[in-house]
Amino acid sequence: MAEVNIDEVTGIIEKHSDMIWRLALCRIQNVQDAEDVYQECFLRFLKQERRNWDDERIKAWLIRTVLNLCADHFRRRIRHPETDIEDFKDTGAYIPEEYRELWDQVAQLPYKYRVVIHLFYGEGYSTREIAGILRITDSAVRTRLERGRNMLKKEMEG
Repeated sequence: MAEVNIDEVTGIIEKHSDMIWRLALCRIQNVQDAEDVYQECFLRFLKQERRNWDDERIKAWLIRTVLNLCADHFRRRIRHPETDIEDFKDTGAYIPEEYRELWDQVAQLPYKYRVVIHLFYGEGYSTREIAGILRITDSAVRTRLERGRNMLKKEMEG
């Protein structure tokens, strides 16, 4: 990788950052995801070999890169859909009062523990079935269950 002139790169970022931000936000329509695309675009620019590029070529490269990153973002969302746990807070699912505090604590666990605990206890899947769903080993599921239970126990005691 060629040596980076910080002043030059800073000037380019300042000159084109508004345009790249607006384009990413317009395409993705989600502030957090647009921020990720915006940052990734300029990170790739820093890594790019760009000898003798004029301003128009830099601008075209940035636009093409942000559009490609947005397309990658949508493809990733289609292949690996995500649902925010906040979407399920008021779904009307009945949780008996004596378990409400426990499930509130489960919701606070790190994702990888929360998911296996929910699938095992909430949905009734076996560890082998969970391993297939998450594409991890059966022993990894059992380890996550044990660690998640220990975290819950510690949290509920404290």
